[in-house]
Amino acid sequence: IPVGAGHGGKVAATGERCSLEDYFQEAESLFHDVMAGEGLISGIAVPITMDANNLGVLYVYNRTKTSFAEADLDTLSLLGNLAAMEISRKHAKTRLRDSELQYRELYQDTKQGEQLYRSLLNSSADAIVIYDMDGNARYVNPSFTRIFGWTGEELLGKRIPFMPESEREASMAIIRMLIHEGSPCSGFETKRYTRDGRILDVSISASRYHDHEGNPAGMLVVIADITHRKQVEEALRKS
Repeated sequence: IPVGAGHGGKVAATGERCSLEDYFQEAESLFHDVMAGEGLISGIAVPITMDANNLGVLYVYNRTKTSFAEADLDTLSLLGNLAAMEISRKHAKTRLRDSELQYRELYQDTKQGEQLYRSLLNSSADAIVIYDMDGNARYVNPSFTRIFGWTGEELLGKRIPFMPESEREASMAIIRMLIHEGSPCSGFETKRYTRDGRILDVSISASRYHDHEGNPAGMLVVIADITHRKQVEEALRKS
């Protein structure tokens, strides 16, 4: 039924309840054939609304000519309010079900993406560390454990104690630029301790990453062991 057409269309358009003692005399002819086919003559209609939202129209019709009272409209309005609550409840249930479905799909996609991401990190031949903005380790890959000796269980939520004091000033300058300005570094050559006290020559590449709202969340650091290369270069210089 188009809004504004017929008895119900008028109620839907105005949001006001309406009674008709003689439909054929008081309403436009658009639905006269339908009403005559059903043998309906007199009726009342009220809007079904919730928080100013029009959810529909509730009708009562008689097959005999009837003069409806305000009390009849009040009763039907009460039923309309109950209908509005039920319709709203079902709409909310549908929205919740759709939201849960979308959440499950999003969760599944995120989980698959996380698994792929972690697989790539775990398969890297270079050591990889993910830090939070306070410099605490959130993740180390298997190559980090192989090269430096510490396991993830030992380091998660902690600072990694592998920076020699001689490298601190230059390293901290790189870290400050990375955290505060987001400037990535690539191929920064420095030294780091292993868990058993050995010192390695390393090349570090690092970038700042962000959370889902675009705020800085931490650093992704890739550490390549270049000790052997440095030894070869030193031997060539001496030869």
